[in-house]
Amino acid sequence: MKSTLPSPRLAAGQLISARDILLRRDCMSRLNEWLEAKGYCTRGVTIIELSNLIGTNRTTLSQFINQEYQLSFRDWINRYRCDEAIRQWDDMPNLTVDEVAKKCGFSSRKYFDLVFFACKGMSPSKYWKANKRMRENLPDLEGEAE
Repeated sequence: MKSTLPSPRLAAGQLISARDILLRRDCMSRLNEWLEAKGYCTRGVTIIELSNLIGTNRTTLSQFINQEYQLSFRDWINRYRCDEAIRQWDDMPNLTVDEVAKKCGFSSRKYFDLVFFACKGMSPSKYWKANKRMRENLPDLEGEAE
């Protein structure tokens, strides 16, 4: 998910210097490399670890994610993890929910369930079953227990 750089203005009309723009581009490039390498699937990754890896500090990275994505660091990384879970099921539909949670960096199945529901509006089990039916062309059975 590539992102475009925001306008060189901050809130309240404060200008960003050319040096700041170059630093921001460098950080953005390193962040994109990390995203392409699926670094978000690393269990327990912190904003401090990521900021050190891309050559900035925690505050700058947090502000960047807040401005660029309108999300907190935790919500941002969880969004990537949920999208990765869906890709995992598309590529390997027989993976269990527990296996996908682990592959995507979630600390527990329960936390994965909570985050996935918040991101996608349904539980991972329900999502997996719905997509399994679509792949197998089975009818959707109303009221089926998860």
